[in-house]
Amino acid sequence: DNSISEKNKSNLLPIHKLPSAILDNLAESFLTLIDARLRAYITILARHGVNLSECPFVGGDELSEGVLSLGKKLGILINIGTGVN
Repeated sequence: DNSISEKNKSNLLPIHKLPSAILDNLAESFLTLIDARLRAYITILARHGVNLSECPFVGGDELSEGVLSLGKKLGILINIGTGVN
């Protein structure tokens, strides 16, 4: 069909613009990957924090140290996330 081939031709980039289009696609894919990984790690740490707070065998100093450690890790991940964007 002639109309389909004309439509496809209008979506094509000139050859000299391909390197920048490839780099833009790569950067966008990388940012999506990093965002997904950061969200996964934050979720894991948040669940760990909930489990830590509910554990009957952890208390006092151990709990305080665990919460501080989780807070520090979450802060680092947030800093990484804001630095990537």
